[in-house]
Amino acid sequence: MVAALMHQQCLPASSLARLVQMSPQATRFHLRKLEDSSLIRVRVCGRHRYYEIATPEAAELIERIFGILPPPRCTLPVGLSVSAFAEARTCYNHLAGHWATTITDTLIRRGMIAPVDDIFDITLDGYCIFQGMGLVFPNNRKNKLLAKRCIDVTERKDHIGGYLGACLLDWMVRKEWFYHKKSSRVLEITDTGRQGLHRFDEITTAL
Repeated sequence: MVAALMHQQCLPASSLARLVQMSPQATRFHLRKLEDSSLIRVRVCGRHRYYEIATPEAAELIERIFGILPPPRCTLPVGLSVSAFAEARTCYNHLAGHWATTITDTLIRRGMIAPVDDIFDITLDGYCIFQGMGLVFPNNRKNKLLAKRCIDVTERKDHIGGYLGACLLDWMVRKEWFYHKKSSRVLEITDTGRQGLHRFDEITTAL
């Protein structure tokens, strides 16, 4: 159920019950437990109740747990290959997978971010380059919510979460590097996107 909600969807209990092949009663029991744990929340729309991941922080905690206990393969949408899931997908509101960790490694090597405890510190050089990309930040670049270290489920290494991670993904989507696939966390990479991803170091150096 949690893996399904990580697609950034709001789903009713009936859909989740069908997905995990549980009775409605058992599904509601587990949903109450997840809601009590603040991992999910319910949104009421008329007579209908929809469930979603509670917060970005909850999503990052779930992704970390998936790094230790991966969700069953049956939670991958029909027709989805494991390689596509591993290459590029969303982790709540930011990029995950091979390209996420590759970009993270590039930014660390360039001295734009630096790992500190459970966050990435945005350096002064990084702050200036990100602004040149059109990213807008709060005044305090050392805010712990700006750039979180999120352990990638498939790569088993850090990618960038938090506000910076969301901004970077939005920037790449606006440049048409990625397209969101309907009802899936997997991101479709365009030809332009592949060129840009391979030239990411060069692109940021020119800013």
